[in-house]
Amino acid sequence: MPEPSFRHGKASVGDVTLHYVEAGPADGEVVVLLHGWPQSWFAWRGVIPHLSARYRIVAPDLRGFGDSSRPLTGYDTRTVAGDIVGLLDHLGVARAHFAGHDFGAVTAYVAAAAYRDRVVSLAILDMLMPGFGLEDGVRFGKDGFGLWHLAFHAAPEVPEMLIAGREREYLGWFFRNHAANPSAIAPEDIEVYAANYRQPGASQAAMGYYRALYESAEQNRALAERKLTIPVLAIGGAITTAPDMHRFVVDDIVRRLSPFGNIEVGPLGTLRMPKIAHLITPIFFSESGGSERMSFAEMIRRLHPTAALGVSPRNEAGERWLREADHGVKRRTFGAPFGLEREDHSALALVAIRNLQWDGERVRVGSGAGLIAESRVERELEELREKREQVKALFGVTAHVEAFA
Repeated sequence: MPEPSFRHGKASVGDVTLHYVEAGPADGEVVVLLHGWPQSWFAWRGVIPHLSARYRIVAPDLRGFGDSSRPLTGYDTRTVAGDIVGLLDHLGVARAHFAGHDFGAVTAYVAAAAYRDRVVSLAILDMLMPGFGLEDGVRFGKDGFGLWHLAFHAAPEVPEMLIAGREREYLGWFFRNHAANPSAIAPEDIEVYAANYRQPGASQAAMGYYRALYESAEQNRALAERKLTIPVLAIGGAITTAPDMHRFVVDDIVRRLSPFGNIEVGPLGTLRMPKIAHLITPIFFSESGGSERMSFAEMIRRLHPTAALGVSPRNEAGERWLREADHGVKRRTFGAPFGLEREDHSALALVAIRNLQWDGERVRVGSGAGLIAESRVERELEELREKREQVKALFGVTAHVEAFA
């Protein structure tokens, strides 16, 4: 395929000057490509030739990255999304398709949710959303450190001080250790990003996205109150952060239940339904000898309150307990297990579903790298009943359901 003609430009948008690259027909449908950390528009250079034969491509450097300016503030994704909409205004573009990776994916979602008349469709590539699981990625355990760099990058001044003069080594470590195929990123590609990082103020600007993470999370949860009505595609690679986050949920459930009985953790599986998929892990629990078997309702109380959407039996008392348990808590991002009792009553199977959030009235369910919009609890319960049946079939649990969450 012939190389497209990359048209470089700059636009003043509010307090920032954005560098951007265009390709493709000037009168074509517009596709906006938004990169993540630690990259720039350059990350899309291999994708642009495939799209520009049909679409007009706009690939900006987000504020703080590449050849865009690096203001001291404004790295919450609501502000960054406003930058991109301002760029479209500068280019005379009324509506566009948005695709983003990493922080570019978060920015694309915010643009779609906050500027609904400007975004035709949305594609999210391999990203956990702030407010829906990303900030829970920092952890320390025997199997690793999770997304350790989230906390490191958010620390004031420290990352800039330690990375200075070693930009290539630092960024190269991430591409070697976190890319599914490290050979896909050539040494000269790493040098492009390292050269960007060496510019005055570039490291501090890039860290601004991490320092604004909880502000972006609050913004995202507020925006998710309204369901998107445009087509949305969420893509997660085979090697992604979602399994790590799921294992975090499983580990937490095991930790909370293990003092009271014997735990057996089954293999990782996938629960698929129309428009949604979950990673699931069966967790088999049996009481220690000599003690009375716990009901699922008793067991679920030993977990984080969000681990239970429901208790057994489902009645007003149980619903009231849930509301009281979550009183005053704004965010819940542990998993939701549902419990399936085996016929011999010797064990309960708990299936950990990552990232279910409950506020006493509504439920949000996150899946993979994308977002499932909020809906009323009745709709979610109907979906959970279908999940229950799929889980029973998947793991060969044929007994009655004592309770589910």
